[in-house]
Amino acid sequence: MNIIFFILPLALVFAAVMVWAFFWAARKGQFDDLDTPPLRVLMDDEFVPKKTPAATPSSAPTPDAAPSAVVGDGGASDAPGAPGAPADSERA
Repeated sequence: MNIIFFILPLALVFAAVMVWAFFWAARKGQFDDLDTPPLRVLMDDEFVPKKTPAATPSSAPTPDAAPSAVVGDGGASDAPGAPGAPADSERA
């Protein structure tokens, strides 16, 4: 019998929160248009093709290409004339 002293106030608080939530939703416009959302499922979406930039041969990586060496790391590739070394015009 003592449980009723806990359940009854809990039910009243729960009911008050639900009434507040209903009025909050009504004030925010949640119940303004009840006809369109169910019909929106039946409408066709507009198809918009995605535009992809055309890859240029110089910018497109090849699967078998080795990663390039970092310029200025002090390795052998920094030596002039070494394979993979930047040309004189590319050096800073």
